[in-house]
Amino acid sequence: MPLTLTFTILGVTIFLFMTNRVRADLVAVMALLAF
Repeated sequence: MPLTLTFTILGVTIFLFMTNRVRADLVAVMALLAF
């Protein structure tokens, strides 16, 4: 479980970074994953 969550966060982070998204979007995603 924790390992999967780590890979998910890593994948989303890389995806947002490559698509040149705003850093606020990453914060929103992290907040959603926290729930």
